[in-house]
Amino acid sequence: MKKFLFVAFLSVLLLHSLPLFADVLLPSVELQRKNDVVKRLLENKTNRQEKRYKSNKTKKCRENLLCDLRGKPITGVVIGGYEQRSVVGEIIYVEGRKEGISKWYHDDDVYGGVVGETSYKNNKKEGLEKWFYENGRLSIETTYKNDKKNGVKKIYGWEGNLIRQEMYKDDMRDGIETVYGQDGMVVSETHYKDDKRELVRNYEGGKIKTEMIFQDGRKEIIAKKYDQDGNVADESLYVLFAPINIDGFHFRESDGMIVDDGTEYVKEEDLERKYLPPDMGKMKCRNTRDGIEEWRFDDGRSVETSCKDGIKDGIEKEYAPQPFEKYVTESLFKDGEKISEKRYNRGILDYEVPYRKNVTTSYNNSRGAQGVTFGVSYEKDGIEKWYCSDGRLWHEIPYNMGKKNGSEKYYDKKGNVLWQNEYINGKAQGVYKEYSSNCSIDKECDLEIQYDDGKAVSGYSYYLLDGERMRQKLTDEELAHYALMNERY
Repeated sequence: MKKFLFVAFLSVLLLHSLPLFADVLLPSVELQRKNDVVKRLLENKTNRQEKRYKSNKTKKCRENLLCDLRGKPITGVVIGGYEQRSVVGEIIYVEGRKEGISKWYHDDDVYGGVVGETSYKNNKKEGLEKWFYENGRLSIETTYKNDKKNGVKKIYGWEGNLIRQEMYKDDMRDGIETVYGQDGMVVSETHYKDDKRELVRNYEGGKIKTEMIFQDGRKEIIAKKYDQDGNVADESLYVLFAPINIDGFHFRESDGMIVDDGTEYVKEEDLERKYLPPDMGKMKCRNTRDGIEEWRFDDGRSVETSCKDGIKDGIEKEYAPQPFEKYVTESLFKDGEKISEKRYNRGILDYEVPYRKNVTTSYNNSRGAQGVTFGVSYEKDGIEKWYCSDGRLWHEIPYNMGKKNGSEKYYDKKGNVLWQNEYINGKAQGVYKEYSSNCSIDKECDLEIQYDDGKAVSGYSYYLLDGERMRQKLTDEELAHYALMNERY
């Protein structure tokens, strides 16, 4: 009975003593380390009680600080856990803030030794964080600044070989991410900007094999394949189609698709062939299946259309109302698609221009299902030519899918160029030149203006003074005038 009472008394004593150190101490890795820490805490138990009580009267624990039960910020080594990892470590605190290098250990005592190190400054990660394999070799090394990944992150294999290197800026991937093979050669390179892919290159045997360029806000991918000599063997444009349940980045040659982080890209020509309705964009006749269909409109116009199988095929003539009845417009259709357009003035050709079907895509997100909406239009594509009543060419304009692209020219009666302007994608680019009527293109011009992205940036006019050709710089007002004229025409 006495022995039982003694054991009960000892148990109660331990239960009352345990809370004095359990709030600070968490399980360590090595049993001896645990015993040493417990021993030190038991020896200093009384002193810690006094310090807690005194500090609570003079200093309160502020936010983001680690304090003891009395509210005093802790200075010393604390045993604690690391985020979501199954490790515990020795964390150095100064006035409640993490400082210096903290070391981490497995909490299951599988093996001894340090498995990680983190450098802190003023309670934030600063410098290198390292993690190690069981064999002691470095596994991951990450550079931190102000508690965020900034700089290089390196990932190593079990044998110590570098397998991946990543670049970060404020916790976002920014720069080149490189993946290495077992032989140390580069397998792939991925260029990031603000955590988004811009370029991916894959290598084989040290030579580039494929390249993928993201553009237009990641809605399109330019995919290139290279031959053994490093020359481009194939180049295709892929457009965003729909998200699918596949992660990663790869190219499926069987169906001509690219998958990037669950987003599916389809080759542009395949997109139209596979998903565009076959009759979309074909211009249909209203009521006539075969033959000539005639229509008259309230504004006085009348139209005659050649039809075949219910779609426009052949010549469509549109007659202008009074007082412009002298004009007749002829449009050539083939299988419902507009090929060209001509206008006649009293039977004499006034202008002509070729057309081409333009398929456009718009990206939508309806009820979480992302996809593509098609649109079809017919745009001027080629040289538009204007003629005088005597059949002489006086104006020509180059078009590429509805936008001026190339050299636009005006001619005088002798066929000499009066002026010419260069365009790229619908905007004036390069030198505009204007010539006098008695000057040929081989001679010097009377006016030249430099355009950049559709804007007049500089210019000069030329004149004769005492038989000598002089040059004068255009004023800002004159440049603005020519820029306005350019926009109108």
